[in-house]
Amino acid sequence: MNNVAYILQKLGERVQAFVAYWLTKTYIFCCPLRERKFFCISMSGNSYGDSVKCLTDYLSTHHPEAEIVWAFSSGFFKKSNCPHKGVKLYSFSYYYHILTSKYILSNARLNQRMLHKRKGQVYIQTWHGTALKRLGTDIDKKRSAWKELVLPSVFKHDVRHTDIMISGSTFMSSVFRDKFLFKGDLWETGMPRNDIFFHDHSEVVEKVRREYGIADDMQIVLYAPTFRNDRQFTYYDFDYKNFCQLWQQRTGKSCVFMVRLHPILLYKSSALEQLFGSDTINASAWPDMQELLCAADVLVTDYSSSMFDFMLSGKPVVMYTPDADSYSNGFYFHLDGLPFIRMNDNSEMEKALQQFNTNKYKRKIEAFLDKIGNKEKGDATHCIIEKIFSQKYAY
Repeated sequence: MNNVAYILQKLGERVQAFVAYWLTKTYIFCCPLRERKFFCISMSGNSYGDSVKCLTDYLSTHHPEAEIVWAFSSGFFKKSNCPHKGVKLYSFSYYYHILTSKYILSNARLNQRMLHKRKGQVYIQTWHGTALKRLGTDIDKKRSAWKELVLPSVFKHDVRHTDIMISGSTFMSSVFRDKFLFKGDLWETGMPRNDIFFHDHSEVVEKVRREYGIADDMQIVLYAPTFRNDRQFTYYDFDYKNFCQLWQQRTGKSCVFMVRLHPILLYKSSALEQLFGSDTINASAWPDMQELLCAADVLVTDYSSSMFDFMLSGKPVVMYTPDADSYSNGFYFHLDGLPFIRMNDNSEMEKALQQFNTNKYKRKIEAFLDKIGNKEKGDATHCIIEKIFSQKYAY
Protein backbone atom coordinates (compact mmCIF):
# COMPACT_ATOMS: atom_id res chain seq x y z
CA MET A 1 0.00 0.00 0.00
CA ASN A 2 1.50 3.36 -1.04
CA ASN A 3 1.62 6.39 1.26
CA VAL A 4 -1.36 8.15 -0.30
CA ALA A 5 -3.58 5.08 -0.02
CA TYR A 6 -2.43 4.51 3.56
CA ILE A 7 -3.21 8.09 4.55
CA LEU A 8 -6.64 7.92 2.91
CA GLN A 9 -7.38 4.64 4.67
CA LYS A 10 -6.44 6.07 8.08
CA LEU A 11 -8.44 9.22 7.51
CA GLY A 12 -11.39 7.14 6.37
CA GLU A 13 -11.21 5.00 9.52
CA ARG A 14 -11.13 8.11 11.68
CA VAL A 15 -14.11 9.66 9.90
CA GLN A 16 -16.12 6.44 10.24
CA ALA A 17 -15.35 6.23 13.96
CA PHE A 18 -16.06 9.94 14.38
CA VAL A 19 -19.54 9.56 12.86
CA ALA A 20 -20.32 6.49 15.00
CA TYR A 21 -19.15 8.30 18.13
CA TRP A 22 -21.20 11.46 17.56
CA LEU A 23 -24.35 9.59 16.62
CA THR A 24 -23.99 7.51 19.77
CA LYS A 25 -23.22 10.55 21.92
CA THR A 26 -26.36 12.23 20.63
CA TYR A 27 -28.40 9.11 21.36
CA ILE A 28 -27.22 8.81 24.98
CA PHE A 29 -27.27 12.55 25.68
CA CYS A 30 -29.72 12.19 28.57
CA CYS A 31 -28.50 8.77 29.74
CA PRO A 32 -26.77 8.91 33.14
CA LEU A 33 -23.58 6.98 33.87
CA ARG A 34 -24.16 3.53 35.31
CA GLU A 35 -22.34 3.71 38.64
CA ARG A 36 -21.27 0.04 38.72
CA LYS A 37 -20.52 -0.44 35.05
CA PHE A 38 -17.00 -1.27 33.92
CA PHE A 39 -15.80 -0.92 30.33
CA CYS A 40 -12.70 -3.07 29.77
CA ILE A 41 -10.04 -3.40 27.09
CA SER A 42 -6.68 -5.20 27.02
CA MET A 43 -3.83 -4.68 24.55
CA SER A 44 -5.99 -2.48 22.32
CA GLY A 45 -8.66 -5.15 21.97
CA ASN A 46 -6.32 -8.00 21.02
CA SER A 47 -6.34 -9.79 24.36
CA TYR A 48 -8.63 -11.10 27.07
CA GLY A 49 -6.17 -11.20 29.94
CA ASP A 50 -3.66 -9.25 31.99
CA SER A 51 -4.60 -7.11 35.01
CA VAL A 52 -7.92 -6.04 33.50
CA LYS A 53 -9.13 -9.65 33.38
CA CYS A 54 -8.03 -10.21 36.98
CA LEU A 55 -10.10 -7.22 38.05
CA THR A 56 -13.22 -8.40 36.19
CA ASP A 57 -12.82 -11.95 37.52
CA TYR A 58 -12.81 -10.51 41.02
CA LEU A 59 -15.82 -8.33 40.27
CA SER A 60 -17.79 -11.33 39.01
CA THR A 61 -17.12 -13.25 42.21
CA HIS A 62 -17.31 -10.53 44.87
CA HIS A 63 -19.52 -7.89 43.25
CA PRO A 64 -21.98 -9.76 40.98
CA GLU A 65 -24.07 -6.60 40.71
CA ALA A 66 -21.31 -4.99 38.63
CA GLU A 67 -21.97 -4.68 34.89
CA ILE A 68 -18.95 -5.69 32.81
CA VAL A 69 -18.38 -5.03 29.10
CA TRP A 70 -15.26 -5.99 27.17
CA ALA A 71 -14.14 -4.51 23.84
CA PHE A 72 -12.25 -6.51 21.22
CA SER A 73 -10.82 -5.95 17.78
CA SER A 74 -12.67 -7.54 14.86
CA GLY A 75 -9.95 -10.18 14.45
CA PHE A 76 -9.97 -11.21 18.11
CA PHE A 77 -13.69 -10.89 18.85
CA LYS A 78 -14.59 -14.57 18.30
CA LYS A 79 -11.35 -15.91 19.83
CA SER A 80 -11.63 -14.27 23.22
CA ASN A 81 -13.84 -16.84 25.02
CA CYS A 82 -14.91 -13.95 27.21
CA PRO A 83 -17.92 -14.76 29.47
CA HIS A 84 -18.94 -11.10 29.66
CA LYS A 85 -20.73 -8.97 27.10
CA GLY A 86 -18.37 -8.20 24.22
CA VAL A 87 -18.40 -5.38 21.66
CA LYS A 88 -16.27 -4.65 18.61
CA LEU A 89 -13.97 -1.67 18.49
CA TYR A 90 -15.44 1.50 16.97
CA SER A 91 -18.96 0.10 16.63
CA PHE A 92 -22.08 1.88 17.89
CA SER A 93 -22.20 -0.63 20.73
CA TYR A 94 -18.61 0.21 21.59
CA TYR A 95 -19.36 3.91 21.96
CA TYR A 96 -22.66 3.31 23.75
CA HIS A 97 -21.03 1.19 26.44
CA ILE A 98 -17.89 3.25 26.90
CA LEU A 99 -19.99 6.43 27.24
CA THR A 100 -22.36 4.94 29.81
CA SER A 101 -19.76 3.21 32.02
CA LYS A 102 -18.60 4.82 35.24
CA TYR A 103 -15.21 3.09 34.99
CA ILE A 104 -12.93 2.50 32.01
CA LEU A 105 -10.14 -0.05 32.50
CA SER A 106 -7.20 -0.53 30.14
CA ASN A 107 -3.67 -1.94 30.31
CA ALA A 108 -2.35 -0.05 27.29
CA ARG A 109 -2.76 3.40 25.79
CA LEU A 110 -6.06 4.15 24.08
CA ASN A 111 -6.08 6.30 20.97
CA GLN A 112 -8.43 9.12 20.02
CA ARG A 113 -10.94 6.77 18.42
CA MET A 114 -10.95 4.37 21.38
CA LEU A 115 -11.10 6.73 24.33
CA HIS A 116 -13.88 9.26 24.85
CA LYS A 117 -14.90 10.40 28.32
CA ARG A 118 -17.88 12.12 29.85
CA LYS A 119 -17.84 14.15 33.01
CA GLY A 120 -17.82 11.87 36.02
CA GLN A 121 -16.14 8.91 34.32
CA VAL A 122 -13.02 7.37 35.85
CA TYR A 123 -10.29 6.01 33.58
CA ILE A 124 -7.98 3.52 35.35
CA GLN A 125 -4.77 2.63 33.53
CA THR A 126 -3.20 -0.59 34.86
CA TRP A 127 -0.31 -0.58 32.36
CA HIS A 128 1.32 -3.88 31.42
CA GLY A 129 4.52 -4.47 33.29
CA THR A 130 7.74 -3.21 34.83
CA ALA A 131 9.64 -1.15 32.27
CA LEU A 132 12.95 -2.36 30.91
CA LYS A 133 12.55 -0.52 27.60
CA ARG A 134 12.39 3.27 27.71
CA LEU A 135 8.94 4.82 27.59
CA GLY A 136 6.99 8.05 27.31
CA THR A 137 9.00 11.23 26.90
CA ASP A 138 12.19 9.18 26.53
CA ILE A 139 11.00 7.95 23.13
CA ASP A 140 8.20 10.36 22.18
CA LYS A 141 9.66 12.35 19.30
CA LYS A 142 8.57 15.69 17.93
CA ARG A 143 5.91 15.16 15.30
CA SER A 144 5.03 17.20 12.24
CA ALA A 145 1.63 18.89 12.04
CA TRP A 146 0.72 16.60 9.12
CA LYS A 147 1.61 13.42 11.00
CA GLU A 148 -0.28 14.66 14.05
CA LEU A 149 -3.33 15.06 11.79
CA VAL A 150 -3.07 11.61 10.23
CA LEU A 151 -1.83 9.70 13.32
CA PRO A 152 -2.25 11.87 16.44
CA SER A 153 -0.09 11.14 19.48
CA VAL A 154 -1.70 8.30 21.43
CA PHE A 155 0.68 8.85 24.35
CA LYS A 156 -0.45 12.42 25.04
CA HIS A 157 -4.13 11.63 24.56
CA ASP A 158 -4.12 8.67 26.93
CA VAL A 159 -2.14 10.36 29.72
CA ARG A 160 -4.28 13.50 29.54
CA HIS A 161 -7.44 11.49 30.21
CA THR A 162 -6.08 9.02 32.77
CA ASP A 163 -7.35 9.49 36.33
CA ILE A 164 -5.65 6.61 38.17
CA MET A 165 -2.55 4.56 37.39
CA ILE A 166 -1.69 1.24 39.02
CA SER A 167 1.93 0.71 40.04
CA GLY A 168 3.84 -2.37 41.16
CA SER A 169 6.92 -0.56 42.47
CA THR A 170 8.30 2.82 43.45
CA PHE A 171 10.45 2.58 40.31
CA MET A 172 7.38 2.37 38.07
CA SER A 173 5.70 5.18 40.01
CA SER A 174 8.67 7.39 39.14
CA VAL A 175 8.42 6.35 35.47
CA PHE A 176 4.75 7.30 35.40
CA ARG A 177 5.46 10.68 36.96
CA ASP A 178 8.67 11.57 35.11
CA LYS A 179 8.29 9.85 31.73
CA PHE A 180 4.51 9.78 31.30
CA LEU A 181 4.12 13.20 32.95
CA PHE A 182 1.18 11.71 34.83
CA LYS A 183 -0.28 14.00 37.51
CA GLY A 184 -3.26 11.94 38.68
CA ASP A 185 -3.65 9.38 41.46
CA LEU A 186 -1.02 6.64 41.76
CA TRP A 187 -2.03 3.46 43.55
CA GLU A 188 1.02 1.40 44.58
CA THR A 189 -0.97 -1.77 45.15
CA GLY A 190 1.04 -4.11 42.96
CA MET A 191 -0.28 -5.36 39.62
CA PRO A 192 -3.39 -7.57 39.64
CA ARG A 193 -1.92 -9.84 37.00
CA ASN A 194 0.87 -10.82 39.40
CA ASP A 195 -1.40 -11.89 42.28
CA ILE A 196 -1.50 -15.36 40.76
CA PHE A 197 2.14 -16.02 41.67
CA PHE A 198 1.38 -15.65 45.38
CA HIS A 199 -1.43 -18.21 45.51
CA ASP A 200 -2.03 -21.80 44.53
CA HIS A 201 -2.34 -21.96 40.74
CA SER A 202 -2.18 -25.72 40.22
CA GLU A 203 -5.50 -25.65 38.35
CA VAL A 204 -4.08 -23.16 35.86
CA VAL A 205 -0.99 -25.30 35.30
CA GLU A 206 -3.16 -28.37 34.76
CA LYS A 207 -5.38 -26.48 32.31
CA VAL A 208 -2.44 -25.37 30.14
CA ARG A 209 -0.81 -28.81 30.16
CA ARG A 210 -4.11 -30.51 29.31
CA GLU A 211 -4.78 -28.11 26.42
CA TYR A 212 -1.42 -28.78 24.80
CA GLY A 213 -1.08 -32.44 25.79
CA ILE A 214 2.01 -31.95 27.95
CA ALA A 215 2.81 -34.75 30.41
CA ASP A 216 3.36 -33.88 34.07
CA ASP A 217 6.97 -35.05 33.99
CA MET A 218 7.90 -32.73 31.11
CA GLN A 219 9.36 -29.27 31.69
CA ILE A 220 7.93 -26.34 29.75
CA VAL A 221 10.44 -23.92 28.26
CA LEU A 222 8.44 -20.83 27.28
CA TYR A 223 9.97 -18.53 24.67
CA ALA A 224 8.26 -15.12 24.73
CA PRO A 225 10.23 -12.46 22.84
CA THR A 226 8.98 -8.93 22.38
CA PHE A 227 8.43 -7.36 18.95
CA ARG A 228 10.74 -5.17 16.86
CA ASN A 229 9.55 -2.05 15.09
CA ASP A 230 9.90 -3.77 11.70
CA ARG A 231 7.67 -6.66 12.90
CA GLN A 232 10.22 -9.18 11.59
CA PHE A 233 11.62 -12.37 13.20
CA THR A 234 15.25 -11.55 12.40
CA TYR A 235 16.45 -11.97 15.99
CA TYR A 236 14.27 -14.95 16.90
CA ASP A 237 17.09 -17.40 16.16
CA PHE A 238 17.29 -18.93 19.63
CA ASP A 239 18.76 -22.45 19.44
CA TYR A 240 15.98 -24.10 21.37
CA LYS A 241 17.02 -27.67 20.59
CA ASN A 242 20.44 -27.19 22.14
CA PHE A 243 18.95 -25.30 25.08
CA CYS A 244 16.40 -28.04 25.83
CA GLN A 245 19.11 -30.67 25.62
CA LEU A 246 21.41 -28.76 27.98
CA TRP A 247 18.57 -28.03 30.41
CA GLN A 248 17.55 -31.68 30.39
CA GLN A 249 21.11 -32.67 31.24
CA ARG A 250 21.08 -30.20 34.11
CA THR A 251 17.70 -31.17 35.58
CA GLY A 252 17.23 -34.77 34.48
CA LYS A 253 13.81 -33.93 32.95
CA SER A 254 12.79 -33.75 29.31
CA CYS A 255 11.59 -30.42 27.90
CA VAL A 256 8.94 -29.16 25.53
CA PHE A 257 9.45 -25.83 23.79
CA MET A 258 6.53 -23.40 23.73
CA VAL A 259 6.48 -20.11 21.82
CA ARG A 260 4.32 -17.11 22.67
CA LEU A 261 4.49 -14.12 20.31
CA HIS A 262 3.69 -10.57 21.40
CA PRO A 263 -0.02 -9.78 20.72
CA ILE A 264 1.05 -7.27 18.05
CA LEU A 265 2.51 -10.19 16.07
CA LEU A 266 -0.40 -12.57 16.54
CA TYR A 267 -1.30 -12.25 12.87
CA LYS A 268 2.09 -13.77 11.96
CA SER A 269 1.96 -16.73 14.35
CA SER A 270 1.36 -19.21 11.52
CA ALA A 271 5.00 -18.70 10.51
CA LEU A 272 6.31 -20.18 13.76
CA GLU A 273 6.32 -23.80 12.55
CA GLN A 274 8.55 -22.82 9.65
CA LEU A 275 10.79 -20.83 11.99
CA PHE A 276 11.13 -23.37 14.81
CA GLY A 277 9.80 -26.67 13.46
CA SER A 278 6.67 -28.73 13.98
CA ASP A 279 7.83 -30.11 17.34
CA THR A 280 7.29 -26.76 19.08
CA ILE A 281 4.05 -25.60 20.70
CA ASN A 282 2.57 -22.38 19.34
CA ALA A 283 0.81 -20.76 22.31
CA SER A 284 0.47 -17.30 20.75
CA ALA A 285 -3.32 -17.51 20.75
CA TRP A 286 -3.58 -18.40 24.44
CA PRO A 287 -5.62 -15.50 25.85
CA ASP A 288 -3.83 -15.01 29.18
CA MET A 289 -0.03 -14.72 29.27
CA GLN A 290 0.10 -15.03 33.08
CA GLU A 291 -1.38 -18.52 32.86
CA LEU A 292 1.43 -19.59 30.53
CA LEU A 293 3.97 -18.08 32.92
CA CYS A 294 2.47 -20.09 35.77
CA ALA A 295 2.71 -23.30 33.75
CA ALA A 296 6.25 -22.68 32.48
CA ASP A 297 9.33 -24.01 34.24
CA VAL A 298 11.75 -21.71 32.40
CA LEU A 299 11.12 -18.39 30.62
CA VAL A 300 13.28 -17.32 27.69
CA THR A 301 12.80 -13.77 26.47
CA ASP A 302 14.73 -10.75 25.26
CA TYR A 303 13.34 -7.42 26.49
CA SER A 304 9.79 -8.36 27.49
CA SER A 305 8.52 -7.16 30.86
CA SER A 306 7.24 -10.70 31.40
CA MET A 307 10.66 -11.45 32.93
CA PHE A 308 9.87 -9.20 35.90
CA ASP A 309 6.57 -11.02 36.45
CA PHE A 310 8.06 -14.49 36.09
CA MET A 311 10.87 -13.81 38.57
CA LEU A 312 8.22 -13.54 41.31
CA SER A 313 7.81 -17.31 40.94
CA GLY A 314 11.52 -17.86 41.65
CA LYS A 315 11.89 -19.89 38.45
CA PRO A 316 14.74 -19.24 35.99
CA VAL A 317 14.63 -16.43 33.42
CA VAL A 318 16.92 -16.56 30.39
CA MET A 319 17.58 -13.40 28.38
CA TYR A 320 18.57 -14.03 24.75
CA THR A 321 19.61 -10.61 23.44
CA PRO A 322 21.42 -10.81 20.07
CA ASP A 323 20.55 -7.20 19.16
CA ALA A 324 21.12 -5.55 22.54
CA ASP A 325 23.54 -2.97 21.10
CA SER A 326 21.19 -1.91 18.32
CA TYR A 327 17.79 -2.22 19.99
CA SER A 328 16.15 1.12 19.26
CA ASN A 329 14.37 2.09 22.48
CA GLY A 330 17.20 1.72 24.96
CA PHE A 331 16.88 0.45 28.54
CA TYR A 332 16.37 1.68 32.09
CA PHE A 333 18.61 -1.05 33.55
CA HIS A 334 22.00 -2.29 32.43
CA LEU A 335 21.26 -5.76 31.08
CA ASP A 336 24.23 -7.34 32.85
CA GLY A 337 22.93 -5.92 36.13
CA LEU A 338 19.68 -7.87 35.95
CA PRO A 339 19.44 -11.08 38.01
CA PHE A 340 18.83 -13.35 35.02
CA ILE A 341 20.80 -15.79 32.89
CA ARG A 342 21.92 -13.83 29.84
CA MET A 343 23.43 -14.68 26.45
CA ASN A 344 24.05 -12.44 23.45
CA ASP A 345 24.20 -15.34 21.02
CA ASN A 346 23.82 -19.11 20.96
CA SER A 347 27.56 -19.71 21.34
CA GLU A 348 27.34 -18.42 24.93
CA MET A 349 24.56 -20.82 25.92
CA GLU A 350 26.52 -23.70 27.43
CA LYS A 351 28.79 -21.46 29.53
CA ALA A 352 25.87 -19.33 30.76
CA LEU A 353 23.92 -22.40 31.92
CA GLN A 354 26.97 -23.92 33.61
CA GLN A 355 27.45 -20.75 35.64
CA PHE A 356 23.84 -20.60 36.79
CA ASN A 357 23.38 -21.17 40.53
CA THR A 358 19.84 -21.43 41.89
CA ASN A 359 20.58 -20.06 45.36
CA LYS A 360 22.55 -17.09 44.02
CA TYR A 361 19.76 -16.44 41.54
CA LYS A 362 17.13 -16.18 44.29
CA ARG A 363 19.34 -13.81 46.29
CA LYS A 364 19.80 -11.63 43.21
CA ILE A 365 16.04 -11.50 42.69
CA GLU A 366 15.50 -10.39 46.28
CA ALA A 367 18.12 -7.66 45.89
CA PHE A 368 16.57 -6.45 42.63
CA LEU A 369 13.06 -6.33 44.07
CA ASP A 370 14.38 -4.32 46.98
CA LYS A 371 16.18 -1.97 44.56
CA ILE A 372 13.02 -1.13 42.58
CA GLY A 373 10.83 -0.79 45.68
CA ASN A 374 8.64 -3.81 44.95
CA LYS A 375 4.99 -3.56 46.05
CA GLU A 376 3.78 -6.98 44.91
CA LYS A 377 2.16 -8.89 47.78
CA GLY A 378 -0.54 -10.90 46.05
CA ASP A 379 -3.52 -8.76 47.06
CA ALA A 380 -3.53 -6.05 44.38
CA THR A 381 -6.84 -7.07 42.81
CA HIS A 382 -8.69 -7.02 46.11
CA CYS A 383 -7.15 -3.68 47.12
CA ILE A 384 -8.02 -1.95 43.84
CA ILE A 385 -11.65 -3.07 43.59
CA GLU A 386 -12.42 -2.42 47.23
CA LYS A 387 -10.75 0.98 47.00
CA ILE A 388 -12.91 1.82 43.99
CA PHE A 389 -16.11 0.93 45.81
CA SER A 390 -15.13 2.64 49.04
CA GLN A 391 -14.46 6.02 47.46
CA LYS A 392 -16.50 8.57 45.55
CA TYR A 393 -14.98 10.15 42.47
CA ALA A 394 -15.85 13.47 40.87
CA TYR A 395 -13.59 13.80 37.84
